[in-house]
Amino acid sequence: MQRNALLNNGVAALVLLLVFSFLLVLLVYWSRGVALFENNLADDYQLRFEYLLDSDATTLEQISESVFTEGQMNKTPSSFGVHNHWYRLTLSNDDLDRVDLRLIFDNPTLDALTIYVIDQNPSDSASARLGDSVDNVPLAQRALPSFAFQISAGETTQVWLHLQTVGSSQLSMRLLTEDQFHQFEKRIYLLWGHFVGILIIMAAYNAVLYSGVRDTTFLHYIGYLVSIMLMMGTIHGYGYLILPVPVQLFLSHYIVAVQSAVGLATLLFARTFLRIKRDSLRPYQWYRFICGALLGLIVLSFLLPENLSARVLLVMQLLIYVSVAMMIGYRFRERFRWTRYYVISWLPFFTGALIGMWLFGGLVEYSFITRHALMFGMILEMILISMALADRMSEAERFRLYNATHDSKTGLANDYYLATKLEQLAKESARGLALVGVKLTNYEQIGSYLKEDQRVTLLVSSAEWFEQRIDEYSELLTLDPRNEVRTILYNDSLLLYLVALNNEDELSEVLHRLEGQRSVQNDVLPFRLSCVFVGRFLDHWDGNYQAAINSIRQSVTTAIESDQRVVIYSEANQQAGLRRLQLAQDLEDALEQDGLMLYLQPQQYIDGRQQANCEVLARWSHPVLGMIPPDEFIGIAEQTGLIGSLTQWVIGESFAISEQLRRAIGEPVQLSINISASDLSHPEFSEWVIREAVSRGINPGNFILEVTETAHNQNQAMFQRNLIKLNEAGFMLAIDDFGTGYSSLTYVSDFPFSELKIDRSLISEMASSARQQKIIRATIDMAHGLGLVVTAEGIEDEATLKALATMHCEKIQGYYYARPMPVADYLAWVQTRIEAL
Repeated sequence: MQRNALLNNGVAALVLLLVFSFLLVLLVYWSRGVALFENNLADDYQLRFEYLLDSDATTLEQISESVFTEGQMNKTPSSFGVHNHWYRLTLSNDDLDRVDLRLIFDNPTLDALTIYVIDQNPSDSASARLGDSVDNVPLAQRALPSFAFQISAGETTQVWLHLQTVGSSQLSMRLLTEDQFHQFEKRIYLLWGHFVGILIIMAAYNAVLYSGVRDTTFLHYIGYLVSIMLMMGTIHGYGYLILPVPVQLFLSHYIVAVQSAVGLATLLFARTFLRIKRDSLRPYQWYRFICGALLGLIVLSFLLPENLSARVLLVMQLLIYVSVAMMIGYRFRERFRWTRYYVISWLPFFTGALIGMWLFGGLVEYSFITRHALMFGMILEMILISMALADRMSEAERFRLYNATHDSKTGLANDYYLATKLEQLAKESARGLALVGVKLTNYEQIGSYLKEDQRVTLLVSSAEWFEQRIDEYSELLTLDPRNEVRTILYNDSLLLYLVALNNEDELSEVLHRLEGQRSVQNDVLPFRLSCVFVGRFLDHWDGNYQAAINSIRQSVTTAIESDQRVVIYSEANQQAGLRRLQLAQDLEDALEQDGLMLYLQPQQYIDGRQQANCEVLARWSHPVLGMIPPDEFIGIAEQTGLIGSLTQWVIGESFAISEQLRRAIGEPVQLSINISASDLSHPEFSEWVIREAVSRGINPGNFILEVTETAHNQNQAMFQRNLIKLNEAGFMLAIDDFGTGYSSLTYVSDFPFSELKIDRSLISEMASSARQQKIIRATIDMAHGLGLVVTAEGIEDEATLKALATMHCEKIQGYYYARPMPVADYLAWVQTRIEAL
């Protein structure tokens, strides 16, 4: 991103350099052109200028006897309206040679201008007709209206001008010799070419910027540049040189609509540039009102005469300035970074626009400066706005870089920022570097009771609390000095810190001092966070930041699985992590290729009268590692999302074994199947089990589904729905591992359980603990009171069996009675018992 920012700034600098070079050439070339423009030939040819405004005469014969008012050229009153003006220029040539002159009319939007040259007697024969309402006007005369005439040596000539218009009556004129005109024409074309070239360059530059950042501000500025080019092409005449004549004539006839479009584009750009949104109530409402009014004016300009719509436009222009000023004021109060650039860049444009409107309204005198004020103001505006856009883009790049390296909700750094900083800080630190991780182990449980802003507050305040503690015990490194960020947030509940330490012993001391806090007391919200603390000393770090993070994650897993609060990463931990990763991959293959086995562990009625049922247990013989403990691979299945596939495999195999056992023994054997918490949280779980049983012709009454007492904490509504549907289909339900969770009598009584299994952790201490015996007796009595059959797990000796018998426990399961065994061994075991009878 930093490289992109440098590239964009380089392109911006190149564009500005190109524009400045254009201006330099333009200024040098026009230094003589201005003198030409301001050259006054009135004294050389004894020019006498007269005018008659709003006359009823329409022909030269009608006007010839009228009384004219003497005045100065370009200083006659003008305004917007329906006008029928006459002008008379009298020139005398006292030289000995004929002179060729050119009269320039610097207003291409005139409706109709008829020119008569009178030597002696008046005649209705017009010498020329110009204007956008006149047909068959040469292209050069439309772009730069002018009239060439001659004055013979020693003679006097009159030029009569008849102006008919419904817009501005401003008739700006310049009298030049023919040679001077051709020099002037070259310079005016050069000015137009440079202006259009700058517009095209700026539009292309903004198109490139938009393609890179997709910010509509650049599109709005392109729209503004296009509208400016069309408006200026109409006002100055160069539009006839770059557009088809019918198109330019249309724009000239509806110049008010074009100018309104410029105002609309100006407001659109101002709003997006200054980021005025709906929450900016007054500026945004005013902006919408002015935009609506401008759209209405565009429509009305096609219906109303130009003189009426032009007067409305003058008012609208002032309202546009007010709207922009409100936006600027709103952002100035918020200290918006680039508002000052906007103000500076648009001052030349607004000033030039006002001068242009005043010129056509007859409020300022015609001159080279007033005629081209808007054009030069536009050029300055484009240069300055380019700087503003470049600054805005740089700010946008910084904002994108910030978002890419920080958590959007908390403002804490993310792992991408760690990747950019880890190597740099490792080189700069005079001491060793350690990565410390704090896992908020109960954050998800607490977070489920909080609103979004409260969760953010909890994370940020906890991160700051650990920053202070770690900084007390060691040297905590700052990751983002600009924003004073020192914490990395990974996966919502893992806080990472970079700490300068000398060795692993110091890391151990820091972690144990953190662990000594026991839990985090949050000062903002009334919750206590439980944590585990892990770390890795980066003495042999290879530069792979992801490996560093993975080592922290592996250490967190080790801490949670081993019930430790402090773990320092080691090679042994790494090997354990690699083993889990390999087993996760191999487990998926084993499920797809039937690489697992089902074992059966029989249960016995405690009175010894008969075998009860069998619990189905999954076993995995790894082709390389041998038998994998069930707790290990089931835990991996839960962590990797394979638990659903594992449960489906167990259920499918259990259905198949049930039929095999019935055929071998001659009667059905009731099988118990363990169901995981995530299975019962799946909305389609019960439907799948029922559908599978029906398709195989299985009697659901031959199966007991064992549910751990903590499973209902996952999704209680879905848990209840699945249990009820399974029970209604005929499956029996049992509470498994009772005594290890936080079940209440309400939980036991509210669901259709038929059996309760007391966990082996309670049974194993029963013989030596009178307290445990009381707990087990109370549990059995409670279950019987609810009509449940009680099974005790983990029976290892006869003393435990006898104690349970005195408590009226119905069934037992454990090594004392029978170990888990493959199906074939179970059938042999059953056969042996039958023969013994």
